[in-house]
Amino acid sequence: TTRTRRIRRAALRTISRLPGAEDKVLNAAWPGFPDGPLQPFGDRAAGRLCPQPLLHTQNGDLLLDQAAGGGFAIITRARNHIDAYDAEVRQFFDALGTRVIDRSDIAGAVDSSGLITSLLDDVRADALLLRPDHVVIACADRPDLRRWRRVLTAAGIGSGAADG
Repeated sequence: TTRTRRIRRAALRTISRLPGAEDKVLNAAWPGFPDGPLQPFGDRAAGRLCPQPLLHTQNGDLLLDQAAGGGFAIITRARNHIDAYDAEVRQFFDALGTRVIDRSDIAGAVDSSGLITSLLDDVRADALLLRPDHVVIACADRPDLRRWRRVLTAAGIGSGAADG
């Protein structure tokens, strides 16, 4: 009902203002999405909403959503390993407008609030692939562009055949 929705929203606003409670509230209020084309079966992070920390960069503060932009994004706490992949795989992600956010891009600012570190620690990974709505598609020990490309092409995103 409308009254219940108003009460729930007010409670969530109040609770989410408590220090350290924001990520717990998000996980409780918005549980992960079920398996589907962009939620690979068995991926420990798939379907989770990525936290929204404030990043402190050399050019000022910005929210993670602003840094990630409106397309696909890769967040990694390691140095960028994207250049190690062959040109065809890199071009696939470039064509999607995928942004890579790693600690060298923002001088470690991803961890300024601890929200991203907590998520990565929780799913035992060092890299995340995000949908444009910033829901996690997949996680890995490092950006796994070949596997992530197969997931995206299987869901009908991008062009060309998935490589093996």
